[in-house]
Amino acid sequence: MHLLGRDIVSEPTRRSARQLVGTALAVFLAKFYGLDLTGLKIFEVVIDPKVIAGAAVIVVLVQSGTFLAHWIGDWTSLVPWNSAERFNGMARWSVGSRTIDRIGQLEEMIEVVQNSARQLQGQSDQAAIEKVAAEVKAAREEVEKLQRSTLRLSWVASIYLYGLYLALPLVAAGLALFWPVPDP
Repeated sequence: MHLLGRDIVSEPTRRSARQLVGTALAVFLAKFYGLDLTGLKIFEVVIDPKVIAGAAVIVVLVQSGTFLAHWIGDWTSLVPWNSAERFNGMARWSVGSRTIDRIGQLEEMIEVVQNSARQLQGQSDQAAIEKVAAEVKAAREEVEKLQRSTLRLSWVASIYLYGLYLALPLVAAGLALFWPVPDP
């Protein structure tokens, strides 16, 4: 999922989440179904089931730590998503001016309206007053569009970021680590 052309969850976070979920599900399912690992041989060496259980815990813990480091990095990088560095592709043509984002455009529209309103104080020019009223209406419509878009994006992004890429891997890891091993 993208936010202003930028991934919400980076590729390293997606990769570490997939690894964690895969490993955690394998460990959980082995515990859930009571998989008997007695007599397991790897390269003709008999492996003790306690060693496998200990190694599985260590692997899940290391993968959980790696995943959380990536996820926290992604989460902290989302804070400035609507700063002036993010823009909608519309650059200013005049030399020396900065590119601005959608919120910056709205701020400029509102500033123009405020300046126009200051100039109209004490005047009775109906055409100028109607022009300012039209500008105010346009600015309000843009703000409403942005608010609706932000609410929709906020809801979907929250499910994506907090549900799919935080809760799911952590719940899988928790199940793998804390699910009791059935008695033989």
